[in-house]
Amino acid sequence: MIFSIEPETRRLVAHVPQVGRVEVYDCTANACSNPVCPCCTTTVVMRPRFHSGATREVGIDLDASEIDEIFRKRTSPENLAFADMLFAAMDGADLELLSKLHFALKNRICEEAKPSEIDAPFDFEAVEQSSALQAYNDILPFGDTFRVNVGDTEYLVLDQYCVRPGCRCTQIHLNLVPIKDGGRTIDSTRAVIVDYDAVSWDPIASEPLPCDVAEFRHIMERLSPDFYKSLRARHKKMRAIYSHCRQRGIQALRRRRAEAVGRNDPCPCGSGKKYKKCCMGNLAIPASGQADRARTIKVISVPRIPRSS
Repeated sequence: MIFSIEPETRRLVAHVPQVGRVEVYDCTANACSNPVCPCCTTTVVMRPRFHSGATREVGIDLDASEIDEIFRKRTSPENLAFADMLFAAMDGADLELLSKLHFALKNRICEEAKPSEIDAPFDFEAVEQSSALQAYNDILPFGDTFRVNVGDTEYLVLDQYCVRPGCRCTQIHLNLVPIKDGGRTIDSTRAVIVDYDAVSWDPIASEPLPCDVAEFRHIMERLSPDFYKSLRARHKKMRAIYSHCRQRGIQALRRRRAEAVGRNDPCPCGSGKKYKKCCMGNLAIPASGQADRARTIKVISVPRIPRSS
């Protein structure tokens, strides 16, 4: 094992075997600062502790368990040779440790980012026409997760929210996603509706849980005493993120329209009016009051989890 956490300093260090000696490096593991980015690439900056040699960098794709391809193309030949030598000496425990550190860093980035700083790829039409539910960890893939054990199986609990403008509902969907062999899989067929204000749980007949609803409720309330408070806070955050993203979308749409159609040109809607007297400034998104109240579930991905709990 090359990497370890030094007990005295609680910092990441690397003991790299060289010819006739072992070099010690003080290390910093970095990740991209975009809270919605799902990538699992970490860049480890390595500074020699006992001599004035060059600082090295190693980019590792933790998903593929290999040197990151972009890093491989951009780094110097000397640094790449060091990275290849280092990676060849690493083992599974090294990848597990780096994966945990990467997850912790990205989790902090996700949870500390302000809603106005998060540019998430919402499907505005789906949200405002059919009230499509949005999974917290679909928007923030490294955000805080709920994990439970039911019988012999461990599950991720994906919480999905309505973010449609004007809606103040307090009902959410909880989906159980089984974790297999420390990995992740998609299974959106097991769900329950929870009202965090009324503190009520209602099963979905077409999506049966792997256990009794009352048992699942007991497990969640026992593991998280502030469970309903957490759901309320996460719903508020999701609505704020959507609101900021929607406003940016409106502004971008207006800029595109302004570039394509002049103020005094005929409106492209065919009304016969000038653009400035008709659709200029309007959105292609239906007004929230006209949205269909039927909701659809959206589960695109499963949140990132460390290699080992």
